[in-house]
Amino acid sequence: QTNASKTMTEFAGYTVEKLLSLSADGVSCFNQVGGLEVATTEARLEDLKRKPGYAASWGVEARLIDPDECEKHYPLLARDKVLGGLLVASDGLASAARAVQLLISRAREAGVEFAGSTPVTGIEQS
Repeated sequence: QTNASKTMTEFAGYTVEKLLSLSADGVSCFNQVGGLEVATTEARLEDLKRKPGYAASWGVEARLIDPDECEKHYPLLARDKVLGGLLVASDGLASAARAVQLLISRAREAGVEFAGSTPVTGIEQS
């Protein structure tokens, strides 16, 4: 959700909200485990140092963490190569297939009919 562009950050935030709203039978399509960007070069670390500032400007909580905390969040990291990281706790992993299934289900409940495997021969607007 961290981007120098306010618009892209808002799109990412909207996507997180939408994915969090999609669940059925107690199973969500979004696992909000957080996001971790790591730096293995000084140049990348300098880039990560800028991100909390614009994340805060756009209303996203993000913080720089040291290599030890990076390893705590992701123990499989090569600790000796990591210089630091950016943690965004509200990020996570989405199941795109489940999200699409749940969106289709919502659309059908609203009266939308789908015609799969149907060639499109034109688009009519009114």
